[in-house]
Amino acid sequence: MSKQLKNIIIFSEVYSQGNYRDASANLGMSIATISRAINELEEDSEVQLFINVKGEFRPTVYAHTLYERLTVTNTELVSTYNLFKSDSHCVNVLIPPQLSSSNLVEKLVEYNQEFDVALVINEAHRYGSYDEAYTALVNGELDFMLDGYPNKANSFISEHIGEFNVSLIASKKYHDSISVNDIDEKTKFAKYSWLGQTGDYFHQHFGVTPEKQVGFVTQNATNYFQVVKETPFIGICRTDILPNLEKHYVYDESPFMTANIYFVTTKAALHNKPVVKWFYENFKNSDQMIPNRELKMK
Repeated sequence: MSKQLKNIIIFSEVYSQGNYRDASANLGMSIATISRAINELEEDSEVQLFINVKGEFRPTVYAHTLYERLTVTNTELVSTYNLFKSDSHCVNVLIPPQLSSSNLVEKLVEYNQEFDVALVINEAHRYGSYDEAYTALVNGELDFMLDGYPNKANSFISEHIGEFNVSLIASKKYHDSISVNDIDEKTKFAKYSWLGQTGDYFHQHFGVTPEKQVGFVTQNATNYFQVVKETPFIGICRTDILPNLEKHYVYDESPFMTANIYFVTTKAALHNKPVVKWFYENFKNSDQMIPNRELKMK
């Protein structure tokens, strides 16, 4: 989606809500992102859309005119989208690198068998930040995402669908053992990159901020375990599969944290797209997610 279209969507929400704070809550974006989008739109259009009156941002006559035109255009767009929706057989999803695609594959098979269709799941999307991912959900570029955190904004739905314990692992080449007592600011880590964030778990549980974490960052689960095996970098692994690890690793059998998995989508998608509602209901009512992507362990 172009930056201009994203800014127009943000403007429409700010206008309809009447303030930046509520627009920020509904879109799941920071107020700074909202403010930047409005400033860019004003610079591009060369008119002022909002004025600050004693701390309140009030729409100008230009804002009124733009919003009225967008309302007419939006009605046409919704009609076009509904026609497209009826013929659409593709679901766009976003999944963290450490989560298994097998969960989606199983649901895909169930859906195609139940409705006798050939639904396609597109897992190819990559975004650089949470704001970008949430914007993609709002504008329909994404249908849903699986994440370790819920989105509590008013326009979103977040359903807890699984959890798993996590332990530390390390290479036998460089470590005789590994435990939480070994972690300090000098520790080097193997980390997953996800929506612009790296080393979030290490920060939460060991107090080492991401900017002080030295190590290796990847989005590939197979590469991740290879990096841990061949370097002194400390990694993490699902606790219940520790006994299946290769002989080249040492690990702490006691988990240092429990990670959660949420199904995140918008209320609009859940209401308007039956296929999204089907996945939501089936993930909510099924067994626990399989967290790790499949790895060949000897």
